Amino acid sequence: MRQAIVILSTLLLLAGCSYNKPVQSQGYFTIEGVSHSFSSIRIDHVGYVPESDSSEFILRLTAYPGTFSMDTVKHKGYGTVFRLFFVADDCDLFAGDDSKVLFHDSLSQVVTIAENGDTTAVIPITAASVAVSSSEHDFLRYSFTFTSATGLSSGEYTGKHIANRLVDQPAFGTISFDTVNTALSTCKIYNWEHLFSPEYSYYELIFYSADARFSDDGRLRSGVQFSLGITSPSDLRPLDGDYSVSSNPAEVGVMYGHKLQNASWGTYWNVFYAGSSVGKANILSGTLFGFSLTDDDLSFSFDFIDQLNNPVIGSYDGKSTDIIHLSTNLNP
Repeated sequence: MRQAIVILSTLLLLAGCSYNKPVQSQGYFTIEGVSHSFSSIRIDHVGYVPESDSSEFILRLTAYPGTFSMDTVKHKGYGTVFRLFFVADDCDLFAGDDSKVLFHDSLSQVVTIAENGDTTAVIPITAASVAVSSSEHDFLRYSFTFTSATGLSSGEYTGKHIANRLVDQPAFGTISFDTVNTALSTCKIYNWEHLFSPEYSYYELIFYSADARFSDDGRLRSGVQFSLGITSPSDLRPLDGDYSVSSNPAEVGVMYGHKLQNASWGTYWNVFYAGSSVGKANILSGTLFGFSLTDDDLSFSFDFIDQLNNPVIGSYDGKSTDIIHLSTNLNP
């Protein structure tokens, strides 16, 4: 069990469209006959295409050398940096994304910053595309083309990247408890297989509020986290139907919220502010109604009671996500 808790703590850092940056990442681009190398890429979700009604995301892709650094609020350093504003259908770019096009109202450009901080050159980019494919070592390969006043330029990058969100995410559900009433965005689904019982798989569905914000290492800085634990005899996905809250992992049910050593399991809510948890409660009773999970859709409603005797009520009806299978082969 101790090993399983360590695994969970590591995986939770990866939530919210965020990645760790490996030292092996590297890339280059050529513009106006000069080749520039870079070591990092970050992709920030910065807005929505106005006429798309939140169905098309605006992503800012920034590539920069080792002499330059940036996060969600600031940047520092020097070197040649390029940033491109793309239209995408999610808050990040993934393998298989092909020929994402430049957002037409963007400020895409290549900027050279001197060591003293002065901007010495700005080259506007008028057109661009990026294609993403899989590479070895679990890396991604990004192939760029972009057009400036002097013609067509190209570049590529192989590695991983930092991804983050600077704006609210689309809402597919709601949750209410105590004085909190907030929208829920998409979730991560983990299959811990037979972690708590040899006959039943344990599924963990982690939702974040639409207004959640994360640090670059994936830690929740502000917003609501709602974790829903389900035990099911199916190893593929939880069975459709109604689930009662239960403390018995060897039966179909919503697992009650509880803590083992330093890890939280089961069903609970957690509120974060300025990087710290400011409120949390475990779900101890109630019912999950009409649970349905397909390759494309996830829907349910719930009426729970937490350890503070708060009613915890809400629903979800939106797109599903791939189930992340975690093989621990550990039982308590």
